[in-house]
Amino acid sequence: MVDIKETIKKAAYEEGADLLGFADHEGKTAVVLAYYSAGDLDLGGLDRKAERIASRVRRAGFKAEVISACDGGGVSLRRLAEKAGLGFIGKSGLLITERFGPHVRLAGLQINTELPVQEGAGPAKGGCNGCMLCVKACPAGAIERRDASRCRDFVEGMGEGRCTACIDVCPFKVKG
Repeated sequence: MVDIKETIKKAAYEEGADLLGFADHEGKTAVVLAYYSAGDLDLGGLDRKAERIASRVRRAGFKAEVISACDGGGVSLRRLAEKAGLGFIGKSGLLITERFGPHVRLAGLQINTELPVQEGAGPAKGGCNGCMLCVKACPAGAIERRDASRCRDFVEGMGEGRCTACIDVCPFKVKG
């Protein structure tokens, strides 16, 4: 019999995933893949990595669907990553991991079987506490107002640039 969890782990790490978690999602198992990123990973590329992993799961006899890194299809990869114990969602709205801080991009897939999960095993203890660095650093005021559209509008107004103010000031840094 195929150990599907081991198959997924092997495929994920072969596809360059730095962190991997499993969470229950609507009677199925969500597999969340986190990749260290300094802003250099494109979301379409992450979806292609997830599709290659899903293909291996299908060859093992299970149904698997990609949860798009681009739009999630109504599913929040950050919430699933938090549920899977990969980290916590900070005031910035970003997933913050113990190993990489907010420097991760997420991809995922959903499989048609329930696997043992390690929910809540991540560094969610304490979270941001009273830290307000990202709130103060946000030039759009999006974090203070809890309005992601302000962030998007600000970034779009920058043209080719990217705003990383909240990431830059986050005290959760990449650990060697």
